[in-house]
Amino acid sequence: MAMLQTVQEAIHEPDFGVSDAIQALHLHRKDSDEVYRVIVQKLLTLSASHMPDFEFFLPQLFHLWASTEYDAHIVKWTLLLRLLMTAATYHVRLATSIHWLMRATIDDSCGWGFGQTELSIPEYLKNRFAPSKLALFNLHMLINHQDGAHAFVFAPDTDLRTMPIQTDLIQTYFDRLLALQQYDEGLNAVTPDFLASPARFFPAATPSNGSSSLNTNSALLLGPIYAGVANCVLPCDWSFPALNKMKITPRHPSMEQSVFATQLKFIDGLGDVAEALRFLPPKNRKEALPEELAKLTLPDHAFYPLGTCDEPLQRLVSICLYEGAVFTTKARAPTMVWFEVENLPVVPETLWLTPAQSMLTDEEKESAALPPPVSSSLGHDEIGQVLRHDNIMSSLHRIEAVQPLSEEDEEDDESVDGSVDMNMAHAPPLPIGNLGSSGRMRRSGSLCSSGNPLHLEQLIQVLDEPPKSSATEKGRTKSDSFQRQRGSIRLELMPTDAEKPTYEQLETIAMKMMAFFLSKPPKAPTSKDSNSKASDATPPVSQTVVLGRITVEAIAARMGLHVQPYEDVYSFTGRECIEWMQSSGISHNEAHALWLGSELLTNELIEPVNVQHHDEPVLFTNDATTLFVCTVKPEEGGSSASTILHTKRGTTSRFTSVANANRSLEREDTDVSELVTGFDRLRPEKTLELLQLVDSAILRHVAPEAADRDETFAQWEELQSQVEAMCEYIREKRRNRQLAVKSMFGEDFDSKRKRLLASSSFACQFPDHWDCSALIVKSNDDLRQEVLCLQLIRQFRDIFASAELDLWLLPYGIIATSASTGIIEVIRNATSLSSLKGTPGYVSLNQHFVHTYGTADTPAYKTAMNNFVKSMAAYSLVCYILRIKDRHNGNIMLDSDGHLIHIDYGFILGIQPGGRFSLERRVPFKLTTEMVDAMGGSQSEYFREYVTLLIQGFLALRQNVDTILMMIAIMAQDSSCPCFLHRNPRDILFQTKQLFALELTPEQVIPHVMKLVRRSLNSFGYRRYDQFQHITNNIVP
Repeated sequence: MAMLQTVQEAIHEPDFGVSDAIQALHLHRKDSDEVYRVIVQKLLTLSASHMPDFEFFLPQLFHLWASTEYDAHIVKWTLLLRLLMTAATYHVRLATSIHWLMRATIDDSCGWGFGQTELSIPEYLKNRFAPSKLALFNLHMLINHQDGAHAFVFAPDTDLRTMPIQTDLIQTYFDRLLALQQYDEGLNAVTPDFLASPARFFPAATPSNGSSSLNTNSALLLGPIYAGVANCVLPCDWSFPALNKMKITPRHPSMEQSVFATQLKFIDGLGDVAEALRFLPPKNRKEALPEELAKLTLPDHAFYPLGTCDEPLQRLVSICLYEGAVFTTKARAPTMVWFEVENLPVVPETLWLTPAQSMLTDEEKESAALPPPVSSSLGHDEIGQVLRHDNIMSSLHRIEAVQPLSEEDEEDDESVDGSVDMNMAHAPPLPIGNLGSSGRMRRSGSLCSSGNPLHLEQLIQVLDEPPKSSATEKGRTKSDSFQRQRGSIRLELMPTDAEKPTYEQLETIAMKMMAFFLSKPPKAPTSKDSNSKASDATPPVSQTVVLGRITVEAIAARMGLHVQPYEDVYSFTGRECIEWMQSSGISHNEAHALWLGSELLTNELIEPVNVQHHDEPVLFTNDATTLFVCTVKPEEGGSSASTILHTKRGTTSRFTSVANANRSLEREDTDVSELVTGFDRLRPEKTLELLQLVDSAILRHVAPEAADRDETFAQWEELQSQVEAMCEYIREKRRNRQLAVKSMFGEDFDSKRKRLLASSSFACQFPDHWDCSALIVKSNDDLRQEVLCLQLIRQFRDIFASAELDLWLLPYGIIATSASTGIIEVIRNATSLSSLKGTPGYVSLNQHFVHTYGTADTPAYKTAMNNFVKSMAAYSLVCYILRIKDRHNGNIMLDSDGHLIHIDYGFILGIQPGGRFSLERRVPFKLTTEMVDAMGGSQSEYFREYVTLLIQGFLALRQNVDTILMMIAIMAQDSSCPCFLHRNPRDILFQTKQLFALELTPEQVIPHVMKLVRRSLNSFGYRRYDQFQHITNNIVP
């Protein structure tokens, strides 16, 4: 009772918001059902008045429901299902989002997701099939208003492949369920509020609006399956808020059903297009795209899937068949598709398709309005005073002057992975002012208002630890067991499957290695017994089983195929392979090379050729005994396809190694000021205006009787002609520069929009609401982890905004439509740093800004550089707190306004490419010398502003650590995301909490952040990782 009273008092606080309710559901997941009911009641009320906040936390709410054991906690499971079904009645975006979440959960339970297998499904995922499938049935019956006998027809699908007798049995169960509910209504039995008549929410529509009439025996408000479960498990005396709190008219059931069904079908069709293109050769995909898109039938009620419920819908009216693109990756075919759309500010037939704010009453809009932002960080002057104290900034100049840190130096520093230097913790206070108010801001993605430090420990302790078996069974592959047998690397330290290099990267390594050894004279393999004359005469034919298969020679012999003699095989030993990997920069030490060699062997990209028959498996070792050969051949030209995903049109050329060397010399020997003329300082219009004034003055003041009057006027006219020519020259140069920017970033969005508008046959039908939009469809990839990361980035953006910090982030739209498909928003007017660096004539980022926007004193340059600094600081904090890795130049973009944008969040919260061999794992964030030079060097005002924003942002994030940890904690419990799979969620939360350095005072945070900057600047790890990506993926460093 004490806990119940505490919760009741908390929910009546005036600033108790959606995020507080979600956090309370997580903290009280093991408390009584009555406590849970009180929280759900409050959240039902908030869901109507704060729908954008509710939508923002929908992934957390759904995961709370999916991870709740329905057999042990059936009441909590039913209460959470009520929240989901209620949300589905609010808006079409919420209904489709819930469908896709359930679809992905069913895929997980069947082992159909990306990187999953039906042979090894975790028990907690397998147990979610039945409740998720029933909930999905309930959602569709709710939207379709199905009730009564045979209103719902069960049919076998890919999830349930039932036999005819099983199909009839399941159909009978559904018929009985619906018939019993009709019978209860017919008897006028006492019906709880949560089983209210559908007429309360779906009043009978009038013929005037074209909607169909609703029978009084229509499906119950929240679906018949939910109603049946709730009847059995929820006490009748439990009451809930009235569900007609929002304006509930008008509604158009038939339109809603059509929109829901056609939307799901069309999005599935887009995924099928990307999947079909994946199986085509990369060079044929672009040509096949229009043909695949032409097969799609665009329904009348399909809308642009990305967006929020408080934004107007965009109805898709036409597919631009020849505007799309397919990006070059071997494993998948991300497909960009352009559409002509019609903006729908209001849909008069039904509020289910109307922006959420228009559904609220005036009082509700006023209560949901955002208060003025509250400052919660230090000011620029205070931080500037501290940065000048003891010459903190000058220490960075010394770092640039000395030799960069080596791998061993970075290994010795423990502060970079989140721990804090205790000598720093006892440093004397620095002269700073008050931090200001810690007030919170109610906004989309609202912040938790409690701010109670005790909640941080509760958020961690409430999580269930994984079973001991799952802590050790990590789905390791055979190569890991080989290394364990050798005793060189412990199994628990081996990289997980998510951290291993992709098959395409390994294939590229094998091809480059083969090209290297092809340049050397071929060798004949020798037997292990060097004294055997027989082995010298005739090389033994291997019949041993290698990795569960027989060798290529044995297979060829059995099939009667010709096998190339050993004398012609270009073979190599394990030692030679390791030496090549280390000398070429692919590996950074022997252990790393051994692991990569084992992965090549496991994936059958190399194989042994002189192994005698024995029972032990073949291992990749650092010896000169076993010979290997590559099973792949290098491509013509010696390069593989790039895996860079960007929005630039066309193919970007790549520099050869010689060109890179020449470019490096240019960067060292060329002064940037010599590359830029003074035409940025000249204003042609103003110059011509002054000429006219001087001309009129000369006519007034030159005496008519002057002897040289005619000569003077002739000279003046010549000067005028030269100045006009100079002004025209400046105009032409500026036009050329604008064209250069367009060619660098591809066709800008405004130009594309004008071009599509001119050729559109639909724009005349709705000229005020016509627009165009694009999206990227991906298949063979699970985007749910990226959805979580972008959700956290959006929360970071809200935190910075609530503290009035000038930090910039772009949480682009993304939806996971299943466990292996998804849709991503196109980032407009941007290109990857790799593509930018591959542009002919590129010298450096500094030169790019000067060449594109003008000299440092021009307004355009100042605006672009300010954008660069604000985005650099924001993403540095995001990458540090969320431990985002794989930050090569293909995953960092630059837009035409100067903003830096990070994409592709496949490695977060502690997982990284290569696992324990990762080159990034001890680097807080990527900060190259080229980025610092673009800001004017470590002693410039722009870099000082960067450091100032880092400190302010770090302090603001510390004040909202409870919100960030809550979002991670909920998703970490029994999750299928790679960053959580087979890991202890408590460890993940504790490690993330450590990164906030909460034990430090605000005065001690400043030197702590400066140490992070020092460790990141020109780090050894990122320099080597960029080199590795250049070799394996052709990504320009």
